Amino acid sequence: MSWSLGETGALALKAARGAGMTWGLAEEASEAVVWLQARGLPGVSALCRYLSWYQLQNSLFPKWTGILYEDNTIPYCPFIIGTAISDGAIKIPTSVNTEGSLGLIRQPLLLLPFVSTSAPEGYGLYVGNFFISVALGKEKLLSYLDFSNALLLDEAECFIRPVSKAPPNFELKGPPLRLPDCYGGCINVFNTFAGKTYAPSTEQSRSTGAGANSIDDD
Repeated sequence: MSWSLGETGALALKAARGAGMTWGLAEEASEAVVWLQARGLPGVSALCRYLSWYQLQNSLFPKWTGILYEDNTIPYCPFIIGTAISDGAIKIPTSVNTEGSLGLIRQPLLLLPFVSTSAPEGYGLYVGNFFISVALGKEKLLSYLDFSNALLLDEAECFIRPVSKAPPNFELKGPPLRLPDCYGGCINVFNTFAGKTYAPSTEQSRSTGAGANSIDDD
């Protein structure tokens, strides 16, 4: 089955809810996946890996108190930190030659959409030692360097740093309208998580459902 980006986002929302996220975080996850896929980045793969881990480990996440946790042994949720960036609770550095740490982030690619809309021109997102993007302005697409070994890192400390030399501005041919077939396995994972949000059938629903009161001669 071929999935549009809109359908993918809707399924990602249900999957995130099924994994235990609040509605607010699930909506952020859905929007992040669509944003990444529309720019040729593996957002579906990143969320698929993240949800499988999140369901088992989310209780270990440090609670967001308005101040970044100093102990870098427990990763932050990318959607919690991303929302804090979008809301201005985490300040993005704007002075020349300054940088800001965002802490240890689980599946850091999922943080990119939030940074991209908040970082000023000339600042980029670094995942560990890998530079993966540079902001070209809030209304513009980011240029990015595709380090495949960095895009799907399970966790790394993330930084926002000024970029002394911006990479070329890659011209995209427009966002893909449908999800490539190679994501079929991730879609199956999403469906499994989404299934946890469906209400179980009851005697009343079974009696009033399709085929109720029908006669079976077999």
